[in-house]
Amino acid sequence: MHCDRERSVVDATNSELVTRIGECIMRLNATSLDE
Repeated sequence: MHCDRERSVVDATNSELVTRIGECIMRLNATSLDE
C-alpha cells in the first residue's frame, strides 16, 4: 500500500511537471513567433 501511495504521488507530480513544461514550451514558441 505504501509503495502504491508513493507511486501515485510521483505520477501526479510528473504529470504536473509535464503540463508546466508544455505550457513553457508553448509560451516560448509564441514569443519566438512574435519576433
